[in-house]
Amino acid sequence: MLIPVAKNVFKWKSNDPELGIEQVGHALISTGSIVAIDPPMVPGLSDAMKVLGKPAGVILTNYSHTRGGSALARNLGVDLYIPDLKGTDRRNPAEEIRQHHLEKAIKYGPNTKLPLGIKAHNMRPETEDGQPVVDEMILHFDDFLVAGDSAWGYGNKIVFFPAHIMPDPDGKRKAAVQKSLEKLAKETGASSLLGGHWDDLIGTLQQQF
Repeated sequence: MLIPVAKNVFKWKSNDPELGIEQVGHALISTGSIVAIDPPMVPGLSDAMKVLGKPAGVILTNYSHTRGGSALARNLGVDLYIPDLKGTDRRNPAEEIRQHHLEKAIKYGPNTKLPLGIKAHNMRPETEDGQPVVDEMILHFDDFLVAGDSAWGYGNKIVFFPAHIMPDPDGKRKAAVQKSLEKLAKETGASSLLGGHWDDLIGTLQQQF
């Protein structure tokens, strides 16, 4: 179930029943504690995490990745952290919180002290005409950036939203995301990317731009 990515990172996979795409969750470990990021709920997940460390929290990067977050946090007896997002014309954070019954979760942002010393960075790139492309938090842990929908690996190459998910005929959305993520990667110096879909990029992030 849990696939080792690095000495302190594990992942597991499921399938999005609506979009038919692969969804990936990650477990981050530090000093004997473990945190789940964007967790798809699969049988035995709670017990498997407890074997690896003391549960310290469940963190969502965006509201499309609620997945099994609430259930896992409840099973583990830990807090559920949800991003404090501005939203877009199409997505209202307050409404999504209500729809997913996340009212009791803890909102977090760039200044929030998250478990394991994880740092949050708001990823909200806009096209040249001012249209936001994604609105989520990218997490910085150790030498990793953890993204929800902004980017992921595929065939050892980085893929930027909205590839594989929705059309982008002029490439403007991809260009906006790429520019923002490249800036964050350079600022943090992270060498690896953990994505909410498909594959991880280990040790090659800086060479992808």
